[in-house]
Amino acid sequence: MANLAIGVTSLQQIKSLFSDGKAYQNDRKYKQALACYTQASNLLESIDDITQDMDELRYNIFLNIGTVYTQQYQTNSAKTFIEKAARIANKWKNQDKITQCLDSQGEIKRLEGDYNGALHDLMKSLKIKLGADRNEGLDVANSYHSIGMVYDGQGQYADALSMYDKSLKIKLEAIGDNHPSVADTYNNMGIIYRKQRKYADALSMYDKSLKIKLEAIGDNHPSVAITYNNMGIIYKKQGKYSDALSIYQKAIQILVDVHGSRKSSPNCYNIS
Repeated sequence: MANLAIGVTSLQQIKSLFSDGKAYQNDRKYKQALACYTQASNLLESIDDITQDMDELRYNIFLNIGTVYTQQYQTNSAKTFIEKAARIANKWKNQDKITQCLDSQGEIKRLEGDYNGALHDLMKSLKIKLGADRNEGLDVANSYHSIGMVYDGQGQYADALSMYDKSLKIKLEAIGDNHPSVADTYNNMGIIYRKQRKYADALSMYDKSLKIKLEAIGDNHPSVAITYNNMGIIYKKQGKYSDALSIYQKAIQILVDVHGSRKSSPNCYNIS
């Protein structure tokens, strides 16, 4: 009975640490997130009899640790934990978890510049999702979005736009037109139009993205700074230097507010 009580207490603590880790991760406090996830993982390993529910929790911890490392571009560390998560997913033959791991592996390969490898994993994931009759699901929309990013990296802009358009249509139907995920797709479409030198179309996409972000996450979020920066690039290319300078300054001010100082914040170098 005592061992059972210890196990229950430990499991409650693990779940609490996992929850804290997710909160830190959502706030981009990656060091704190990793500390919580690592402590949760260590506690979980100390339990002798791992049930399927505990194994699922271990899967989620590994996947989230891998995601945190991916968000910090530490791809080697990310791969280690995504592979651990994938072994659990494959052991239980859980299709949802298998596609999550494939998506994560695809993103890591994209960041490493292995576009063919990324497409292989992402297309495999998409095939599984479509085979499960989830054509209108957000997970399918996310696959189209991720594949679009790979095509962008390959310079296949028409294919990228096609994927983003498929993603956007599903998102608008599933979550409406005022969600940050929709804003992300508009932003990425704007990037493609910029690369195609279709500056008016690019600004239109960035403006749609900005309006959603301002409504959904407020005017002092790093994601808003990214869109301001992207708009500044367009104004600069159009020779509208005053407009470009003004909007770059907005982007930098957000980053200063978020990170505390210009020296410690990621730079919007385009202001130079």
